[in-house]
Amino acid sequence: MNYRGLSCCLALLALWAQPQAARAAEPCTLKRVAEIAADTSHNALLIKIQIDGHDARVLVDTGSAFNMISPQLAAELKLPLKPVREGAVIDLSGRSIRHMVKVQKVGLGGMTAEDIPFLVLGEDGDKPPPFDGVFGANFLEAYDVEFDLAHDKMNLFLPNECGTEPVYWTRDYDVVPFQIDASMHAVLPVTLEGKSLRAVFDTGASPSVLRLQTARHDFNFDPEANGDKPDGQARGGSGAVLPYYRHRFATFEIGGVAFRNTEFEVITDKVTRMQREHQRHDIHLDSEENMETQVTIGLHHLLRLRAYASFHDRKLYVSAADAK
Repeated sequence: MNYRGLSCCLALLALWAQPQAARAAEPCTLKRVAEIAADTSHNALLIKIQIDGHDARVLVDTGSAFNMISPQLAAELKLPLKPVREGAVIDLSGRSIRHMVKVQKVGLGGMTAEDIPFLVLGEDGDKPPPFDGVFGANFLEAYDVEFDLAHDKMNLFLPNECGTEPVYWTRDYDVVPFQIDASMHAVLPVTLEGKSLRAVFDTGASPSVLRLQTARHDFNFDPEANGDKPDGQARGGSGAVLPYYRHRFATFEIGGVAFRNTEFEVITDKVTRMQREHQRHDIHLDSEENMETQVTIGLHHLLRLRAYASFHDRKLYVSAADAK
């Protein structure tokens, strides 16, 4: 059973248990199916799940199209490796993910799913990932997801069918439409120093990121040409690394939520370039459009938001984290 099937079953059971007259009289409400404790203390959105009966700590990553598992946990559980076609799935640094496994049972918040594929991350890296795996967009898009990260919570709801907007914690919010691209990213409009850009809503990224090509073209910031020393290195799912440069911008806006004097990491995006040059796309993906993006919205900004992502309606509802 997959997660989408599980959601449908839960909805049907809820309706079956109520008499017809009672259902007609009751007001429509959001149906929360899981309340999950979120740990962001290590600059990553981590939750606890069970993988084949093993307690695991995984990264919730809306920027990843697939679920992933660490090679250490895959080996511990003796999961057979299956090859992934070269170039079919590539990470931030442009390296290919080489293997996948099939997990028999995955448990989350009292729910159980069976026969779930996971890609194996970081096989070529010299440093193991600091978590056991990744929950990607192929899991999350079956639900409406509320990210209340400032209060260490993540809630899963059945898709909202009430015909009203689902924000229940404040009246001071904005609605931002988004699309799903070829890699199952939620792509939405943002504004950086008055310039309209496309951004990926990415809970798997610690910093927020601006592509070097965009920094150079639109903001006259070119640290490579200036010979600047990188501020650090970003690590991709394969374990490969890319240099990044920190830069502050005067204003950044997501819907009606504005950030002032805010920092981004500027980094080369090899994945976009490889896909454009070689027409490579992730496997088994349904997409509305192949959209090029310039910005990645990471935890650096998401921790100061409260957001409700309706994947069914393609809308992101956002407010300040402390909005009442």
